[in-house]
Amino acid sequence: LGALLDVLFTYKGPLGCVPGTPASGDAEVGVLLSLWSPTAQEVSVLFFDTPRGPALETLAMECSELGAWQLRGPGTWWGRYYTYRVKAYHPQVSKVVTMEVPDPYSSACSADAGRTLARHLPTWREVAPGGDPATWWKAHPAPAFEDRGRASVYELHIRDFSASDDLVPEDIRGKYVAFETEGTHGDKHLRRLAAAGLTHVQLLPNYDFGTVPERAEDRREPAIPKGEAPDSELPQKLAAEVADVDGFNWGYDPVLFNVPEGSYATDPDGGARILEHRRMISALHAKGLRVVVDVVYNHTLGSGPEGPVSVLDKCVPGYYHRRSESGAYECSTCMNNTAAERAMMERLVVDSILIWAKEYRVDGFRYDLMGHLPLKCVTDCRSALDALTLEKDGIDGKNILMYGEGWEFGEIAGGQRGTMAVQQKLAGTGVGSFNDRVRDSTLGGTPFADPRFQGFSTGLLLRPWPVEAGVDQGDAEQQRKDVLVAADKIRIALVA
Repeated sequence: LGALLDVLFTYKGPLGCVPGTPASGDAEVGVLLSLWSPTAQEVSVLFFDTPRGPALETLAMECSELGAWQLRGPGTWWGRYYTYRVKAYHPQVSKVVTMEVPDPYSSACSADAGRTLARHLPTWREVAPGGDPATWWKAHPAPAFEDRGRASVYELHIRDFSASDDLVPEDIRGKYVAFETEGTHGDKHLRRLAAAGLTHVQLLPNYDFGTVPERAEDRREPAIPKGEAPDSELPQKLAAEVADVDGFNWGYDPVLFNVPEGSYATDPDGGARILEHRRMISALHAKGLRVVVDVVYNHTLGSGPEGPVSVLDKCVPGYYHRRSESGAYECSTCMNNTAAERAMMERLVVDSILIWAKEYRVDGFRYDLMGHLPLKCVTDCRSALDALTLEKDGIDGKNILMYGEGWEFGEIAGGQRGTMAVQQKLAGTGVGSFNDRVRDSTLGGTPFADPRFQGFSTGLLLRPWPVEAGVDQGDAEQQRKDVLVAADKIRIALVA
């Protein structure tokens, strides 16, 4: 199905909610809604006045010859919430179904990605710090940086940065705007790191993910008593009881790729998450740090015709996800693997990268499980970023970092799905990969072997485990050979 749709329906026109001439021909700037859904039999738009509450009206969309369903309307549509209602055959249930879904190209939404908010980021003044969408970032531009090869990166979780910092006002702990508060433990720590030469902070997923309830009233935090012994199992037990509804998750569970996560905002409905995310970027720049965001385009949290976290698979059922010969959705990445070898999935990835670079002024991208993305998709992202210039965009795109996990496993191993962005294919691309060879040689233990195994820096040969520990890494001669090989791998990595 996917390859055929690419041949017949690849579409290069506008997607999402963009300015357009109203159907009536009025001079005002109207709204154009556009959804690519070539297999749909019918598509309509449901409009709402509020994040929750009944629909105001339902309007039918018209389909173009390339499968893009469109609807034009007046400027009064700006600020409305909307969803799409798609009627299409879905392979998971082997029948035609009607599905409601937010816009996959949403730039703003209600809490928990329930509805898309009709807004256009390049002209939306209320979410620009200082009020000017074209220049908001100039107050705190990215620190000077001229050599991607000299980047030093520190990983940081947005919520954890301030969640337990008693110098941060309680109402903004765990929020984007906590990064603005000066004199906190986190602020002083980051400033010390910047002074010591750190160049970039890498934020764990910051896009809209589906594993933390975004409204405070829907969350429950663990009530862990103070003074528990370090070896007490009670904190873990209490945390586990509310793990599905508390405020913490790594966030590798994408729902809407182009919208900041709402649980880190003071208000998950509307534009607060956009304004506050931009303020966070400016605050980190002001501390002397550039910002890398962790992007997860290799899978989605949901698939299928039901449930609030399935988005792409409701728009074009069976297209955006990689499937086995039996038709089952591949899950080697952990769930619902995407198929960026498909033209419109690749387009979504490249479009998304440019949105984060241009509208949020991020300075780098860390690709989760990058090896599950085609090399062409990743190098097209690199080319799109390289094309950004200071003169035209206020961005030196060539200095934006791109790196990721170039692991090769699952259904893509051995080139089964084409040439992927795995380690051995990245030379000369301007895209980096994590180096598991230097990691394992240095530390020893891995997720795929006994974690007690020793490496170059953890006692291999020089301080071996006692026999009674039961850790078998061979005799002294074998360990001598292994430590010399480990040393060679570390030298090669340092040279590279």
